[in-house]
Amino acid sequence: MSFANCFARYLAVSVCLLLAPLPIAVGKDIEQLNATDMVTTLVTTVIRPGFADLERSAATMSQQLKTYCETPTKAGYSDVHEAFDGLVARWGRVEFIRLGPLSADNRLERMLFWPDRRGRGLKQVRDIIRAADTTVLEPELLVQKSVAVQGLLALEYTLFSDDAEIELVATDSHRCAYAMAVASAVAQLAGELNNLWQAEGDTSIAQIWLNPSPTNALFRDEAEQFSAVLGILEDGFEIVSHQRLDPVLRDDMASARPKSALFWRSENSIPSLKANLEGFEAVIKTGQLEELVAGDDRRIISSLSFELGNAKRALSNLDMPLQTVLSEEETYDRLTYAGLVVDSMLTITRDMIKPIFGLSAGFSSLDGD
Repeated sequence: MSFANCFARYLAVSVCLLLAPLPIAVGKDIEQLNATDMVTTLVTTVIRPGFADLERSAATMSQQLKTYCETPTKAGYSDVHEAFDGLVARWGRVEFIRLGPLSADNRLERMLFWPDRRGRGLKQVRDIIRAADTTVLEPELLVQKSVAVQGLLALEYTLFSDDAEIELVATDSHRCAYAMAVASAVAQLAGELNNLWQAEGDTSIAQIWLNPSPTNALFRDEAEQFSAVLGILEDGFEIVSHQRLDPVLRDDMASARPKSALFWRSENSIPSLKANLEGFEAVIKTGQLEELVAGDDRRIISSLSFELGNAKRALSNLDMPLQTVLSEEETYDRLTYAGLVVDSMLTITRDMIKPIFGLSAGFSSLDGD
């Protein structure tokens, strides 16, 4: 299907959804929806495996980099790049599971300091490299410094910025030593996140998610559990649409800013978005929300999966550097279309699906970011 036909189809579906009467916010009986069963499935089949994959990928990244820095070769640098690609993909599938360990102790910011307004975090990374600052070379000391100099973006810049490969192979390379420290810190953080999600004790995050009660710090009842599942999707769609794509696409090709994209130096901007969609798909499939309702309500909820498929197809044809995507009309339009679809998914979730279950759209947890 051509982009023009695909876009026309998107507009037709969107108009139908917008013209559909909004559900009356009387709500389904949340207790009859077995929200706890849904959350149990989410934790056991999506969240725990996802963070376990992240830990393994981060450990692989750290080991590949150590091997490369000990004996730098072209093949070794390719292995490092491949390991980083895998780490970005594993991160993209779980980065929206923020209610819990990821939102505590600055773990999110330590893993991904983004958006980096005015490039202040990146300036700190550059200063460390230029000054050959040795205080960042031990992971236990690095984690005490600014969150901007110890996560994925610091690692990406250290490995893939201009002239990085030349500096990495220098004798006693400070850049390589710093990169190893960052990779080790990322691996340690990924392990910490995984351990917290795998824990089984009464006070573990998994048990807190699975056992709502009036004394539960996160969920007093199943309605709050259910709302949290939708909140994962709502926040995720908003981040992709408003933080990841809008600042890059802007108004047209002439004003597009490829260097405002996340992970552009490693050519992981599009792969990261694809990983995000895979994460959304896992949550949607786990919820099986359309099975809980009938009639127009089912049609509205099913449209979420339909739109997700549209977004995945749009990105599937963009296997090229972001600079190229933004410089050619058809590929720019495809990425723009993907952004419109994700924004539509945000509207469907916030303004249509939540009212079906009697849940208020409320305020975004990202307000003020």
